[in-house]
Amino acid sequence: MDEKGFLRELLLLTDQEVHNHLRDTDQKRDHLLELYLKLVFTLFSAAAGLEFLNVSWNATTLVIVNSILGIALLFGEAVYFAMISARKWHAEYVNVHLLIQAALTTEDLCISPQAIPKEKRHPFLPSLYTSRSFILVQLCNAGIIMLMGSLSFKTFQHTIVLLISGLAAIILFFLNTIRGSQMLKKAESDFWEHPEDCWIITGLALKKFHKTGG
Repeated sequence: MDEKGFLRELLLLTDQEVHNHLRDTDQKRDHLLELYLKLVFTLFSAAAGLEFLNVSWNATTLVIVNSILGIALLFGEAVYFAMISARKWHAEYVNVHLLIQAALTTEDLCISPQAIPKEKRHPFLPSLYTSRSFILVQLCNAGIIMLMGSLSFKTFQHTIVLLISGLAAIILFFLNTIRGSQMLKKAESDFWEHPEDCWIITGLALKKFHKTGG
């Protein structure tokens, strides 16, 4: 097999590897989201059960319950940023696929970012439709904060507790959204500036075939 034939075969194998990683990433993301939604449903069901049983709320009970909810909230934050990372990997895999397909149509079989016009590139930032899972996680996180505030209100009977929890939920929502957008924008910029540094390309020895067009 000549060098071009070998390179073509390598590109095709890489493309298949990209599809495998893309599928695995999406499955892990969906599984993590499902796990978190089940956790949130369980927490709210338990809170409703305690309310139905007319449990007496005191400082000790509040500390225990809010500690559990706090841990769940930290997990929710981890889930949100894990989904941001999954979105980054998803976009990178799709764009590597586009780069490989473009390279297969060229005479020298070189990977070049210039071969993919900006309008053809897969966006890193999710659209309104694809961002629904991110919004869902954010709403769950906000719901946990509001639940903590509601339970605290039962103990202290101060309206300010509800106001603070509502404000905290809104602030966290926007901070996460801004931070997530910044991370994805930077990832997109870094990827298209040096697509040859994407690990799946580097790992399969394709970097030397990259062409830095002007």
